[in-house]
Amino acid sequence: LSTPVGAFPIVVYLLAGAAGELCGSVIRAPAEAIKSSLQSGRDASALASAQRVLGSPEGRQNIFRAWSASCWRDVPAGAIQIAIFEGVKLFIVN
Repeated sequence: LSTPVGAFPIVVYLLAGAAGELCGSVIRAPAEAIKSSLQSGRDASALASAQRVLGSPEGRQNIFRAWSASCWRDVPAGAIQIAIFEGVKLFIVN
């Protein structure tokens, strides 16, 4: 099995998927906190929700707590998802 990523493509795919999810979660965590706050009716507008969530120490602490929990869930899942996708793609192409 010859691939452009070397002798251990599964490792590269796992790391790429994990890195992608980790980078995405940095944006996703605050956005989810703002969305949840807005949907619960706690704030009248997205701007007010963003100010409350991002502007207070408690809000930032909640974002960090939610971000760390989502990393434990999303990073392994993203890594496995990309690795499976790339493995199936290699199987189909070759």
